[in-house]
Amino acid sequence: MEAHKYSNTSNNITIRLDDFDFQDNKLTLHTSRTYYYHMLLTNRCMDYQIKSGMSIRGLYEFKDSITPLHESKLSNQIGINGMIITNDGYVLLEKRGRNKTTWKNKFAQPISLALKESDLKLDDTRLLNSDCDYSNKKMMNVIKETMKSNFGLLEEDYEELSVEKNLLGIARDLLEGGKPNLYFVVTVKYNHNEFLDVLKQKAGRIDKFVIK
Repeated sequence: MEAHKYSNTSNNITIRLDDFDFQDNKLTLHTSRTYYYHMLLTNRCMDYQIKSGMSIRGLYEFKDSITPLHESKLSNQIGINGMIITNDGYVLLEKRGRNKTTWKNKFAQPISLALKESDLKLDDTRLLNSDCDYSNKKMMNVIKETMKSNFGLLEEDYEELSVEKNLLGIARDLLEGGKPNLYFVVTVKYNHNEFLDVLKQKAGRIDKFVIK
């Protein structure tokens, strides 16, 4: 954890992506469980020098191509990343804090989080099953709750969300050893000037936002 000594960290059970496939216009995620702590010790410190000058990348990702997910030894928790754009085409950027575990003090997408096991619990505490409609609903709830928590945005503030419309795709971050991320886009019902006023009223942190 020496690599993260200047970061605020807390552990959680997170969702690991073991593999995925896309057939008949349906994306299926094959998952297991990992820990945020394990992600910090693998994906998020790939080039940190450990004993004898070796690194995690040197141990597990030294080849010319990235290891397939089903063979990877890393934590590979699923990241949720999303852009928020205005109805006149402006993009919201947020400046990350100096205590983040990656991209400290840099501008980045406003939706950025790990997919946790608790995000996908059914109301009776059973884990999410293979019901496609319910899975889609729970995934969109993760986006909605993040926007509400981070910016005070409610469903009245943005266009209706769905996996079919708002999911841009899935990709692997080479810097983090092939860590998988789902990418979304959300369109708010305001132009960029109106949105600045909304953020000032609802989020109260206008100094940390930039709209370009």
